[in-house]
Amino acid sequence: MQTEIIFSEEDKELQAWRLERKGDLETANRLYTELLEEYYETARLYHRRGKNNFHLKRFTEARNDFDLAIRYCKTKAEYYGSRGVLHLKQKKYPEAERDLRYASYLSKGRLTFNWSLGNLYYDLGNYKEAVKKLK
Repeated sequence: MQTEIIFSEEDKELQAWRLERKGDLETANRLYTELLEEYYETARLYHRRGKNNFHLKRFTEARNDFDLAIRYCKTKAEYYGSRGVLHLKQKKYPEAERDLRYASYLSKGRLTFNWSLGNLYYDLGNYKEAVKKLK
């Protein structure tokens, strides 16, 4: 599938987002990479590319992208939450708990992060804590 590439930064980001929605994560990642090379401190783009890498099961690349997103924006709960879910998927429970708790704190208890924490506690056999988070 050949995709026409648009050259302005905003257009590239929009096109990458549209490609994501269509399931063409490879081309979307290529566009995000081009944008990141031009604007290396754009945390949002690192996060988006990290999510694509996660779905492509490129967990090392996803982790690197989430780390960079957090490096450039330490106050975005979603970035910590994404990295926490990645850790959970890899059964790295201490790291997952740390990131998910911090994401929940930053977001003032957003349900998504509590749900992931509930899943983590369930995996660890801490059913009492899991029930509290999953309510």
